[in-house]
Amino acid sequence: MVIVVIIDDVLRKKINDIFYDNDSKNIFLYALINKEFEEVLSSLLNDDVTAFLHTLAKKDELIIEKIKQENDSFKKYELVVFLKFTFGLIEIITERSKFSDKIAQEFKNRYGSNYLDVLKDIDQKKKDNDELINKYLLIKEWQDKQNKLGHEVIGPLLDNVEYFFNNVNNYIFFKLREKKIWDMSLISHLLDLLTKEQLLSLVGGKAYGLAKLYKYHLVIPNTYVIPTEVVMESEDWNYFDDDKRYAVRSSATIEDGEKHSFAGMFESYLDVNKDELDDKFTLVKKSVESKRVKCYLEDNNLGNLEMAVIIQEFKKVDYAGVWFGTSLDAGIYEYIADIGEKLVSGEVLATRIQFHDGNDIRLDNINIGQYFIKVQHILGEICDLEWCIIDRNLILLQYRSVTRKVNIKTESKKKERNTILALGVAPGEVTGNVCYLSTYQKHNEFKEGDILITNKTDVMWISEMKKAKALVTKIGSLLCHAAIIARELGIPCVTDIDDEDFTKISKAKTIYLNGSTGEIKIIK
Repeated sequence: MVIVVIIDDVLRKKINDIFYDNDSKNIFLYALINKEFEEVLSSLLNDDVTAFLHTLAKKDELIIEKIKQENDSFKKYELVVFLKFTFGLIEIITERSKFSDKIAQEFKNRYGSNYLDVLKDIDQKKKDNDELINKYLLIKEWQDKQNKLGHEVIGPLLDNVEYFFNNVNNYIFFKLREKKIWDMSLISHLLDLLTKEQLLSLVGGKAYGLAKLYKYHLVIPNTYVIPTEVVMESEDWNYFDDDKRYAVRSSATIEDGEKHSFAGMFESYLDVNKDELDDKFTLVKKSVESKRVKCYLEDNNLGNLEMAVIIQEFKKVDYAGVWFGTSLDAGIYEYIADIGEKLVSGEVLATRIQFHDGNDIRLDNINIGQYFIKVQHILGEICDLEWCIIDRNLILLQYRSVTRKVNIKTESKKKERNTILALGVAPGEVTGNVCYLSTYQKHNEFKEGDILITNKTDVMWISEMKKAKALVTKIGSLLCHAAIIARELGIPCVTDIDDEDFTKISKAKTIYLNGSTGEIKIIK
């Protein structure tokens, strides 16, 4: 397994003081997979750049000798990457670092527009009593050494090395995956070192969201991630405890994204013991191959995806719910005294609270709405959150940013004749013909452009939902399947309707509905 190294704060500051951000990130990233490189970096703690350059040069010599003697092609490649970093750091320091740029700026400040002519004269010197000139001569000396070493030794050496990875990033991803089970501390560290797209390719959308919560010290379950492309062996599962229960959840590379949620598409398993982890892991991985996922990818013109798998410690919840932010300082939360899957699947009706900053509404003596507003301000965006309460502790289970603002209103309004008031969960106003389907088995009766009326939806309904002008479900919530998919499709949706009103709607021929206010009018 790869040894994960987190450079301490003092050394991190030294590196950031010398190198620009992009180079610093590459240094930190490589240190994660190479303990020896981290030890080389530690010489910076001596506050002596000259000594650090000498350390790098000595390491170059040792690596070059190892490359010449190594016969194994992969080990030789690893040494080449190591050399790339040690040799490259000298070049960066002397040519494009904060250190070298500061020296250049000092020359400009001292000599003005003539500073280049001054440097030509200084090039002939070997040492001077002037500290600034000596700094420049140091850079010049190491640039000359680098050019000679590069042309005479490293260039010919690299010509004889087989590069069987496309680039160093692929190699680093390969080495990171050697540690098959990642904790949140590693992933949250990678948030600062990789682009979002790079990290999503490793851990998927759901794990990415959890890592952001963890980074800001927000409470989540003990969470582990098995990255994409990792093959688990039976002995790997010994990492987990015999006496704990787990949840095994999907984290596909484009799941929980800004445009596509994949709501209900992949498998998840709760209350799993250690002996079942391998089987459930396999089932979650294979869920990317299901017919419904393939159809969803085709319908949305998406490419292939890969699956990372989340494993979280599982405990019986007291309450579970969702938060849907309507602004940074307001939102709506729903909850039930049961597991959250029953809420988001639309199986049960929830208690619903419309919350504004400053309200003192409590559940289990916790002002959870105020906490969610705090979370939104910490993250700097409006959020979808799944959460639970266990032993009077509020725990966040999942996070997505709300990229399409929805003006949802749950306040009571005066009910007019032939008007039904329910929960609007996807904005828009339409008038159209009604098509009521009591079960999915009757889906062939649905006509494109009608308003689809049904008890609740799941992944089987996607094709009909794509053809619908709007959607009305009897059972649902802000983050139920119908609501999420309707918002993705950009069609109005109203849900959470009592028996009597739902019967009226299902028997109507034409209705008007407002997906923001939850208002439905029976036209005929």
